Amino acid sequence: MDQGSPTRPTTRKPSTFGLGESRREAAARGDKALLDKAAFLGLLGTLPAQELVDLVAGRLMKRIGELIHSDPEAKAYASILDQLADRAEVARKAVDQLYLRRLNQAREEAGMV
Repeated sequence: MDQGSPTRPTTRKPSTFGLGESRREAAARGDKALLDKAAFLGLLGTLPAQELVDLVAGRLMKRIGELIHSDPEAKAYASILDQLADRAEVARKAVDQLYLRRLNQAREEAGMV
């Protein structure tokens, strides 16, 4: 016994009915969702939004500092990062000094000094 084409339980319409329309609707919903998300950039670009972001970021940084100072392990990691930053600064200065020395040597050899 042939029962016909399969139907959707929610609509009781054949499952092949309106496929093109549902794809268009899905594409339109997807486009609207993307436009809604993209509109957030316009909101975020306003001065009040930027001030809010700056305020929250400042408070977060303050809280992170408080947490680091109260946690011995975090203190140790922060100390390591500070030491690495210090070494990086020393390395940058060494590179600058080497560059200047080489530049002066090259000028002397070229008779420019």
